[in-house]
Amino acid sequence: MNAHPNDTIDKLNHLISHHRVTLEVCDAAAMRLPDLDERAEVRRMVDDHLRHVDELSRCVESLGGKPAVHKADMPVDRSEVRQREKAERVLGAILADEEQMAQVYGEVEISPKAEEKVSGPLSRAVSSIDRHRSWLRDRLQN
Repeated sequence: MNAHPNDTIDKLNHLISHHRVTLEVCDAAAMRLPDLDERAEVRRMVDDHLRHVDELSRCVESLGGKPAVHKADMPVDRSEVRQREKAERVLGAILADEEQMAQVYGEVEISPKAEEKVSGPLSRAVSSIDRHRSWLRDRLQN
């Protein structure tokens, strides 16, 4: 069953809020990673999440809503990112956020009226989250 347009706005704002949290985690992590290649990749993740916030915000506006400006409450232990610990712990904290993002995207239902406006940004976001998760898993396994 598809969602009502107002439900779609709420779901998109929920996604925006989650992206804002993940942005914070990635930004904090990038400063703590000693490996320059890892740091550069995490910075690219920050850029991806910023782009998704912008795209989803435009979708919310096009549907007549106001984009979220707050961060979601996500049960991730960010103390691992704030500490100057091993890179594996920092990357693991980012992966936990990305896993939560994937779960939230999996729960999104879009109203038929909103489908055309939001399907592109949603699929781009899912694709980049999948790419982030894959890179993080590969990095943590090596």
